[in-house]
Amino acid sequence: MIPARAKVNLTLEVLGRRPDGYHEISTVFQSLSLQDKIWLRLLPEREIRLQCDHPALPTDGRNLAYRAAELMMAEGYVGDRGVEVVIEKRIPVAAGLAGGSSDAAAVLVGLNALLGLGLPAARLRELGALLGSDVPFCITGGTALGTGRGERLRFLPDLSAETFDVVLATPPFEVSTRDVYSRWRPRCSAGACGMMVSAIERRRWAALPSLLHNDLQEIVRERHPVIGHLIEAALEGGAQGALMSGSGPTVFALVPAGDRRRTKEVTRQMGRYADLLWVCRPEGFVDPGTFMQGRD
Repeated sequence: MIPARAKVNLTLEVLGRRPDGYHEISTVFQSLSLQDKIWLRLLPEREIRLQCDHPALPTDGRNLAYRAAELMMAEGYVGDRGVEVVIEKRIPVAAGLAGGSSDAAAVLVGLNALLGLGLPAARLRELGALLGSDVPFCITGGTALGTGRGERLRFLPDLSAETFDVVLATPPFEVSTRDVYSRWRPRCSAGACGMMVSAIERRRWAALPSLLHNDLQEIVRERHPVIGHLIEAALEGGAQGALMSGSGPTVFALVPAGDRRRTKEVTRQMGRYADLLWVCRPEGFVDPGTFMQGRD
């Protein structure tokens, strides 16, 4: 089994449109303990089979995990064999938590281990960048500054589980990342990522909640006011900070680690506006080589 971990964006600045149709961004990624579980098996015939316990997810080339297996086959790493992928889904779909990207990353990491390829993390990230902007980060996770489309990474000191509990609240609707970015308009950058990176590098954990920032949040809130309600509810419940992750619609709240009373109250307040709630924790960088050591 390969874990596929969710992520949040502690900061997200959109810097401009690129000639390739994407947007130039600067973002600070953070992995979470909430995860999907991925099982892989080699098949004797050259084919891809994908199964998932979430009925709304496609099991063909529209699924990033399928495309990850397809890419490994196209690159010649699988030979004449096929791949079966089984996904146990826990990360909400189309929620700004990189669930699909993390599943794809897990397939790349898992096949690297299963086939004994010994590909380094840098190569896996190169492959991941062909699939999606968040996939390279999801190869190892941890805490990182992402630039370019998000695929260029500078890893930062890990936030430990002793810093914050993270309450995730996903309202009962999906948003289109493409649509959100299409409505973005240039604005003066606030330098939010630089301030967040500086605080993390200095391990000034207490400053992090006040530095949360997302350029896309107001774009989504204009059409879905519940985003604002969730943030207000989190702060009313005692969260130190709250923010929409990525292009939404999930909102996350930071609570001092181990403060069960406050975490419970934040969860209760946010539960008035969300149908999916999770309490999780930050998790650090994981070297794909650890899966090589543990393979059968």
